[in-house]
Amino acid sequence: MPAFTAALTGLTDLAFQVERIQIRRSATALQISVTSPEIEKADEFAARQAGELVIARDGAEVARAPVRSIRLDEGANNASVSLDALSTPTASAPKTVIASGVIYRNLAAGARRFRCALALEALPGDTVVIGAESIIAVSLVHTIEKSRAETEASE
Repeated sequence: MPAFTAALTGLTDLAFQVERIQIRRSATALQISVTSPEIEKADEFAARQAGELVIARDGAEVARAPVRSIRLDEGANNASVSLDALSTPTASAPKTVIASGVIYRNLAAGARRFRCALALEALPGDTVVIGAESIIAVSLVHTIEKSRAETEASE
């Protein structure tokens, strides 16, 4: 699996370990949610509350948005930091993206939804080709964890 990193911008940037990344894209919003086990960096996260959350893949930036919230969660055995960021996306020219590895297909109220191998290059408005079918993506959800990385495209 490609190497994903997360960082918070501020006076100095703060790189940190992530357990889960979710990037949600629609025509009107880009939302990034990240969970990190590095709760010991809580003060450093808080100092960057006004910064941006940046996600990179193999060193190349794939998503960036202003931080909306930072939450600390502590239980009896585990602790984590959850960060949420939100921005308005910039429009781009539609393109065709070939998706692979279909995991799931859903048809509800006449609209299709596919879950497939990670396709970060897909954006809302793009034609996503999944096997013999294609859809115009209205929303995309990219989920990255240690054990899986997938994209859900909906029309």
